[in-house]
Amino acid sequence: MTARGLIAGLAVALAARAAHAKGCHEVSDVVGYHHCTRFGIAWSREADTPRITVELGHYFRHFEARPFALDDTPVSTGGATDWHATADGEYGRVLAGIGPYLYAGVEFDGGGLDRLPRTTGTAVGEGTELVPLAVGGVHVIERYRVALSAELAAGVRYDDYAACGTEGCPDTSQLRTALEARAHVSIFFHPQLSVDLGYGHSLLDAHDRIFTFSVAVHGRVMDGMR
Repeated sequence: MTARGLIAGLAVALAARAAHAKGCHEVSDVVGYHHCTRFGIAWSREADTPRITVELGHYFRHFEARPFALDDTPVSTGGATDWHATADGEYGRVLAGIGPYLYAGVEFDGGGLDRLPRTTGTAVGEGTELVPLAVGGVHVIERYRVALSAELAAGVRYDDYAACGTEGCPDTSQLRTALEARAHVSIFFHPQLSVDLGYGHSLLDAHDRIFTFSVAVHGRVMDGMR
């Protein structure tokens, strides 16, 4: 091969690599003909950066408390009681990608109770909850700037119920296992920023479900999905 031919070959190879790095791919047998995404180089997913996602937002949970009493009144499950409750608060998690489709991480939810269980005897005046979870997920569908994922979250949930907020008031707490199946939607308004919506339903309690709204920062464009 002549020097001129060698230089020409290197130029073609470099052009192909540059085009690929911009999110382009070959569309014919003729070298140099590529189809590129309309988002351009800013939306390229080829960057060698960690697939780390940090997500912060708000959650709303509906659940049914286990029957309890804040005093010596016998626990009743009759018409005078209502164990349904709701909670809302802050929601945050950190996720790491495993290949182009899988991811895993940790999540923490914490907030106050809006709707309180109605008990016999001393009434519940306030409540709080804390929920640490491990999360695993898979990107199911990705189209344009929207991604749909399926997730499984497992951990524990701690709920505290009190008659009032001062020391010495009657209170009790419940600790239970949490296992939730979830659907998660990410809408990218920037190569590395998204607005996320989530819905989860407990696999252990038919009354337990969660809704989330958050903003996420992604280490890799579109979280590196293919």
